[in-house]
Amino acid sequence: MTIAELIERKEEIAAKKKQLYDIETSVGTVTFKLPSISLVTEAWDLSPREGNKNLVYQCAVEPNLKNKELQKAFGCAEPFDIVEEIFMAGEVSKIAGQLLKLAGFGSDITATLHKEIKN
Repeated sequence: MTIAELIERKEEIAAKKKQLYDIETSVGTVTFKLPSISLVTEAWDLSPREGNKNLVYQCAVEPNLKNKELQKAFGCAEPFDIVEEIFMAGEVSKIAGQLLKLAGFGSDITATLHKEIKN
């Protein structure tokens, strides 16, 4: 990989980070965006349960879990409560894990020993 190749692929790389993903859940298909590094860092500073809820809440695009009418209909005291109200208990961590994997956290990256060519 060269600098020229990276520059040539700049738009492709940026577009990949903005892709949306559909995840099948117990309530149907939900569309998510990838978490940013700042959101992941914030989630890791919380307990696992709260961090997972935060990731799912912040990354959900459609339906928009931040919708006040939706939260009111489910009787949420706090906005993040909507996540546990609509998804099954074990599902939240699986959705969060999938989002992290799609964003490159925990995905397998292979490495090989770099061999320098000697003249």
